[in-house]
Amino acid sequence: MAANERRPNGAPWEVYLTDPGTVPDPRDWKTEVVWPLAWYAVPRDRTARGDKVVDPVD
Repeated sequence: MAANERRPNGAPWEVYLTDPGTVPDPRDWKTEVVWPLAWYAVPRDRTARGDKVVDPVD
């Protein structure tokens, strides 16, 4: 996250897209990991590339 100038805003959680009861082969199981991110404002020095600048709320 730090490499992308982001920071977490809460704990991650998992969403199971397949059910082991109906999909018996573990190679076919799908899980989505959701990790909430903190509100993000583009640093002003990046506006030269055309990034939108917004003022943080927090």
